[in-house]
Amino acid sequence: MIRSTCAGYPLLSRLTLALIGLTLTMQLNGINLNYEKVRKNLKGIKSYEKEDYLSANQHFNENVIENPQDGTLHFNLGNNYHKMGQHDAAINEYARALRDDSFKDKSLIYHNLGNTLFEQEKYKEALESFRNALISNSENQDSRYNYELLKQLMQRMQEEEQESEQSGEGDKQEQQDMTPAEESDSQDGEEAEIAKREEGDDEKSDDADPERQKKLENAEELLRALMTREKDLLEKEKERAKDAKPLKGRFW
Repeated sequence: MIRSTCAGYPLLSRLTLALIGLTLTMQLNGINLNYEKVRKNLKGIKSYEKEDYLSANQHFNENVIENPQDGTLHFNLGNNYHKMGQHDAAINEYARALRDDSFKDKSLIYHNLGNTLFEQEKYKEALESFRNALISNSENQDSRYNYELLKQLMQRMQEEEQESEQSGEGDKQEQQDMTPAEESDSQDGEEAEIAKREEGDDEKSDDADPERQKKLENAEELLRALMTREKDLLEKEKERAKDAKPLKGRFW
């Protein structure tokens, strides 16, 4: 399945990566040519099924060079390019395949083209490709699913864009309507609110740390005890000085 490149959005239906084989036509004047075309196409399909896309690309490329009008070969090469992540090259091959009027079900080409364009975020072109797939074959349910899903996705994206623009315009207009004094007051209020919030955060930070709070309480208790002891010592010193009698003698 092909994943949407927009996170949160649903998935598109699978890419039709089944390669198309060729039948050997027994026309006497073209047996060798047709045989080589069928042989190289089969070798490319085998390499593709083994996920050896480089080898498959070589076989398919040689075939389209020798048979440039064969839409089936371009379709197979386009699918192989898609597997290799070369989306621009895949789109070019799908476009060449569409020029072949003998291609039996062009809705397959349009479907794969739409998925490839979707992966490149070319949503309008992708929607058009799925629409063309349905015009070519109204029974193509994968293309119908992708068409409806992509329509909803594009509508949702457009609504979100409009809401974002309206919100931005509203904020801009509100800012323009403010007088210089109001703008200054607003800035002062915001700064005061920020300072208040930071102060509250500091207090919360201290309160939120029980170990720090306990250390502060212990320090305060120790300080009170020292002050009380010092006060008692001063009182006792005063009492001893008061009760002391003056000494008399020749040496005093």
